[in-house]
Amino acid sequence: MALGAKRVDIYTDVNGVFSADPRLIKDASAIKSITADELFQMAKHGSRVIHAPAAELALQSGVKMRVRSTFSEELGTEVVSMDDYRPEKVATAISTVSGIARLRVRLAYAKDDPDKHMQMQTIAYRLMADKGISIDMFTPMNDRLVFTVDANNAVVASQILAENSFEVALRPRLCKVTLVGSGMHGVPGVMAKVAESLQAEGIDILQVADSHATISVLIDENDLDTAANALHRAFEL
Repeated sequence: MALGAKRVDIYTDVNGVFSADPRLIKDASAIKSITADELFQMAKHGSRVIHAPAAELALQSGVKMRVRSTFSEELGTEVVSMDDYRPEKVATAISTVSGIARLRVRLAYAKDDPDKHMQMQTIAYRLMADKGISIDMFTPMNDRLVFTVDANNAVVASQILAENSFEVALRPRLCKVTLVGSGMHGVPGVMAKVAESLQAEGIDILQVADSHATISVLIDENDLDTAANALHRAFEL
């Protein structure tokens, strides 16, 4: 933006953006065009073809962009705005992140003090924030709070909460698999298809988070490859 560029080409060691990590999914295919938002969501949820801040800059600036290979004359992947994009499929790509731990935090709760659990949630969030621990996929309930952290922070997070009189159950060795696609917004049955595809492989979904262009599922780390391939097939990426 500072240079007033009308277009930016980002060169990598692969021929553009793929529907999944080719090292993980043999059938991953190159994507001809992708929205800036989809590219940002892929980077945010684990794809390493482009640095997340660069994808965010493309989203915010509206500058035309292309992701292509340093070693090829092929055009690679064009990054377009939503105004110029008509998705042919519900989903565009699969992203994965491993090294995740889940914490289940029991909250003080009493029927005669219904606001108590909200206060305890706030305290738990503040304890994590003060230690610089980022939380993800958080699900508040009446008597407990469930959220994920980077596995490297799991023990410290658990200890901090325990020191402040919270009961904590820690589950390590988890991963997040994310279906990305601007075409899924408002389309019924996408989550059902995700659940059915994983159930067919005997994979338990521990937690779900979604946005207008993503559905993320938290699963056991041992199931990452199977889950990613199952979703890639189910959505014909």
